Amino acid sequence: MKQDKIREMFNSCAKELGEKTNEMQDLILGEGNTDGDIMIIAEFTSAKEEAQHKNLLDHERKKIEPLLEAIGYSYEQVYTTHLLKYRPCRTNKEGRLVSRAAKKEEYSIFMPYLKKEIALINPKLIITLGNKTLQQLTGDDSLLVKPEEDQLFVVSIQGKSYKVLPLLHPSQKQFTEELEIVIQRETERITQFLNANKNKEEKVAIPKKRLFQKIQLGKKEEESLGNEKCITMIYGGEGYVDDPVLVALERISHVLTELGVTMHRIDLYKSKASMETILEYMSKSIGVVLAINVEWYGIGYRMQEFLDQCFYRGEKAVFANTPLFGMVISRKAYEFEAYTHLLKSWEYLGGVEGINLLASIESAVALETNFEWLFGIDKKAEAFFRLIQQKKGLLPRSGKIEKVFVEIPVADARIEQQNLSEPIGEEKRRADKGIIENYDSYIEKQQEDIHQLGSLFKQKLSAETIKGEKPWPERFKESYINKADISAKIQIVVEDDPRENTVLELNNQSIRAYYGQIGESNVVIMGKKSNLRRIMDGKLTMQRAFMTGEIKAKGDFTLLYKFEGLFSL
Repeated sequence: MKQDKIREMFNSCAKELGEKTNEMQDLILGEGNTDGDIMIIAEFTSAKEEAQHKNLLDHERKKIEPLLEAIGYSYEQVYTTHLLKYRPCRTNKEGRLVSRAAKKEEYSIFMPYLKKEIALINPKLIITLGNKTLQQLTGDDSLLVKPEEDQLFVVSIQGKSYKVLPLLHPSQKQFTEELEIVIQRETERITQFLNANKNKEEKVAIPKKRLFQKIQLGKKEEESLGNEKCITMIYGGEGYVDDPVLVALERISHVLTELGVTMHRIDLYKSKASMETILEYMSKSIGVVLAINVEWYGIGYRMQEFLDQCFYRGEKAVFANTPLFGMVISRKAYEFEAYTHLLKSWEYLGGVEGINLLASIESAVALETNFEWLFGIDKKAEAFFRLIQQKKGLLPRSGKIEKVFVEIPVADARIEQQNLSEPIGEEKRRADKGIIENYDSYIEKQQEDIHQLGSLFKQKLSAETIKGEKPWPERFKESYINKADISAKIQIVVEDDPRENTVLELNNQSIRAYYGQIGESNVVIMGKKSNLRRIMDGKLTMQRAFMTGEIKAKGDFTLLYKFEGLFSL
């Protein structure tokens, strides 16, 4: 399906090229694994590549293989394409076609199509070959490929962040020698984030007839349910290839695993796990995703049976205050009704509402090729992460509140049948009429409670206001989590207000924080004041801000990823 979409884009590109240049060109399509983790992009094809109709020649591919092998991949697992899909050429004095440098307008024609191609392939790592490819992809004409330096970039395309590793082109003489330098320096880091981005989910599911067969968790499974941030994802559909819910689930998994969350995927239609195992996963989770497709009214028998069994087991502690990410995608209609049913069931179990994703999409292809919809799914996943990470936004519901009742006596039916002329004690008569003793005192007590509650909220609001007004260095000092194994200097640069530039000097158990700027630091974090303030207020994680391009950083990226673990903002 992706290959067909790529061919459509190439046809559109060829048409636009012909209209703007009055030339007919035979474009060379990208080739390789369209679902691969790695995408290689060269600048434009050479004469030999054009003749052989290949993106890279065989001997050039072999030169790249040592890097791929070092990070656990082969050339057959990657996708290769060009920025310019043809060879720019001209006719010389002898009437022969010779290659020439590409023109600026040619890059402007091809770049939008390349971005669509990247978003469609959705790689975890992009390898650029040559200076011009790096410059066009990053939008910075001053950048040059320097293998001897740390050059792992992040670019934002179609609302999603991609890591970029620039290399020289394999046709250059110094390629092999300088590739060895890159392999020595970058292999461990690249392998680490590629593995981190791999779906860590346990793809288990529940067969209808063996729903409660008891299976003990193995040692490996128990270790995976340690202190990690886990989310259990339960899919209640039939697993059809054309189900758009499956596309959305993969997208959400990709975003959340990027943020360091372990995903436990459970497909109800093919599971061999017991209910005990599933509940064990859910009990260790900080959030749960329930995903269904709607063919007509209802939530499907698989999800309904699963929720019924959850209720009958009565293990409320598993669901208590666990936020729900409810996903319902219909082909025609009834997604709102299905979500209401799903949410009510979850709240009856003891969980709470978190985020929902409701849509009416006819096919997986329609979703997979619509970048605006995919971007919207990414934002939903980010919102769910923020909600469970900061534990904010979960409002109490009536079903979760311990209700306090004022007991008012009601007349017994037998008394109503009595002859009311009979003498009844005044106290008994007042109780029979539902009258509260000392009503004025009762109202006074209620008003006193309301006043105390209002004072409590005012104090809390004042504390939050004072916290927000504190200088950044002081806030960092107060929120520093003592670490015995950290010693580093962090420079925070506020691009639109240099007065707020802050230096953090971490020395194991102690921290020194002050306004200013130093010459040498382990990591430099740069961004606008508004974005940095959101991080300071706990509304945005440092890692996500970096991945989305809201901040820039250079230096020790490992330290950057540990930032949330160093400060309790």
